[in-house]
Amino acid sequence: MKDNKNIKDLGLYIHIPFCQKKCNYCDFYSVCDLSSSDEYLSALFAHIKQYGESSKPYNVDSLYIGGGTPTVLTRKQIKNLFK
Repeated sequence: MKDNKNIKDLGLYIHIPFCQKKCNYCDFYSVCDLSSSDEYLSALFAHIKQYGESSKPYNVDSLYIGGGTPTVLTRKQIKNLFK
């Protein structure tokens, strides 16, 4: 893909705003209630799909998943995120 001069590199950040507890020093938006995690991920997946078509001129060369603490998600939720 890099041979095509019309394709630009793109770094993505995916915010997962869930934590087991809120750290005093953290300024990021996060919540400790995981009950909305499935709903949040569904909205995130829809957003990714919506913008997928417009991202064709880009080559995703880095992906950062942060938040919160993304590892509080269930194994199934993490697998779905990487799909």
